[in-house]
Amino acid sequence: MTDELFDLSGKRTRLHNKAKSEPLNEKLQNDYKAFRNMVTNKIAAAKKKYFSDKHENCRGNQNEKWRFVKQILNTNSSNEDNQNIKSRSHVKSLTEDQNENS
Repeated sequence: MTDELFDLSGKRTRLHNKAKSEPLNEKLQNDYKAFRNMVTNKIAAAKKKYFSDKHENCRGNQNEKWRFVKQILNTNSSNEDNQNIKSRSHVKSLTEDQNENS
């Protein structure tokens, strides 16, 4: 996670706590929801870029490509990178990207 995303997540949490303490403040509720959605979209874009870059680095090297797929599927729990990967939906999108590029 980048420093920017980390800071945005902290600000989102602070805004959430403030919105929770003032449930009748409609402007604050709307500001929180808009900020939350923006942060969620930035995190999703960062994840997509991370996996796309990792996939791009595997081009032309089948062994590396399979190592990457196994990492995403979490088949080797001793790998440190597996602790950061929680979604398998990236496999589907990467497979679709690869099929489109072939």
